[in-house]
Amino acid sequence: MNQPTTTGKAGRGTDQPVSPWADSLGRSSIRAAQIIMLLAPGVVIVRALAHVQLVIIPILLALILAAAIGPFVIWLREKG
Repeated sequence: MNQPTTTGKAGRGTDQPVSPWADSLGRSSIRAAQIIMLLAPGVVIVRALAHVQLVIIPILLALILAAAIGPFVIWLREKG
């Protein structure tokens, strides 16, 4: 299979094949893929933090209430 070769400034062909990513459309598609690879984990992290927030806030509220009511529970146990 013959692949096209590049030509230098002098017009001589080389044995290196032409890369399909060498033109402007190829470079912009590589850049778009890089941006997607950076944004996708960011979206996943933000969504995960939103779900964690739904769990952490009620747990923290329960701990605060338990700490606030703790002395009253101890007093009630002592009273019988």
